[in-house]
Amino acid sequence: MNVSPPVWPDRLFDTLKRADIRQVGYVPDAGHARLIERCKADADIRDVALTTEEERPARGSVASAPRS
Repeated sequence: MNVSPPVWPDRLFDTLKRADIRQVGYVPDAGHARLIERCKADADIRDVALTTEEERPARGSVASAPRS
């Protein structure tokens, strides 16, 4: 069986870039690994780990765009 990787992380990353998001806060999560990796690899995005996966009290993420 040929299993393709999910496309939603790439679509969401593209949406963040179009919205000029420059900072992303996240709680590490294996299910979001591709999106997190793309944000970390982008020099225009500041990525901030809010906790470790083991310490997380709840799931969530935050993104912010620059103010005009």
